Amino acid sequence: MDEKIKASWERVLHPETLKTNIITASVFSMAFEMLKSSIIEKIEGFFINGFDENGMIVSSEYKEKVLSLNRSQLYASLKWLQDMDAIDDEDLKKFEHIKRCRNTLAHVCLVRCRI
Repeated sequence: MDEKIKASWERVLHPETLKTNIITASVFSMAFEMLKSSIIEKIEGFFINGFDENGMIVSSEYKEKVLSLNRSQLYASLKWLQDMDAIDDEDLKKFEHIKRCRNTLAHVCLVRCRI
């Protein structure tokens, strides 16, 4: 094996480096999941009509005005925000970039590190 490649693998697989990288990837992934939940829950919360013994009462308008925009609750919420001029195409591009980074990190950690 080429010495440069071997040295590179030794640096990456050093226990402290590996631990730091896995923790960083985990925190990033968790933050992304929190972002997704926040987007969905904030929009859904906008359409709450109160509470009952089962929890929140979400108005039928939520299905009509939000969920009808996309099969994905997340992307329906993002589309609704865009339609309300709360976010623009650049914001959506940034979201997709963050999503790709999260997916890459998850793939690297799960596949390459065998977690």
